[in-house]
Amino acid sequence: MPPRLQTLLINACLFPLEEKFNHFFREMGSHQLAPRDFINRLLTNLRCYMIRVGEVIQTEGNQFDQLFFFAKGRGVLTRNFRSKYYGKFQLEVVELPEGSFYGELCILLGNTSYFNLQIGNTKSDQKDEGLVTKNGDSMAMVYSIEASAFKELCKDYPEFGTHIYTRAEIREAYFKHLAFMRCSEFSYNMKVIEIEKSMEGNVFDL
Repeated sequence: MPPRLQTLLINACLFPLEEKFNHFFREMGSHQLAPRDFINRLLTNLRCYMIRVGEVIQTEGNQFDQLFFFAKGRGVLTRNFRSKYYGKFQLEVVELPEGSFYGELCILLGNTSYFNLQIGNTKSDQKDEGLVTKNGDSMAMVYSIEASAFKELCKDYPEFGTHIYTRAEIREAYFKHLAFMRCSEFSYNMKVIEIEKSMEGNVFDL
């Protein structure tokens, strides 16, 4: 097959995935796309997995060895907390809808994960029959690229690699802020519940 025809065929096959993960390939605040070779190399290195709802992909405190993309279904970032009043508990911090991605900053910096990454429940108004098994299990379609392949791509395309790094830092800071806010909200609500319970059955003379 002539090289030009081969390129056209590859682009045609990969176009649906490029559209699905469009936000990953665009620079913040502009419509500038990543280099075409970068897009093609990343997409051709993706592996597809069907994962059950509720399954944890990555646990807090461990290193990412893959960058994940959510094609069908959604991901959820959760954070483990410990309180002297409430003990251990886990809060959902943010939802990663279809087309989202996660894990790039941990890979580029070699950091451990600040969050648990798991498959979230499919919303009732977004059910896709193609993601339900014969046993009735809800599934998500997740693509991933190995950390080594992703780092090599960023090295070969340093300009766009710098953009990915900067964007990842902003996203991570935002997610951590959400985690703090969720924990604060949870603690406040629990204190209100404790106060209300302590008042049950009491009669106050005004």
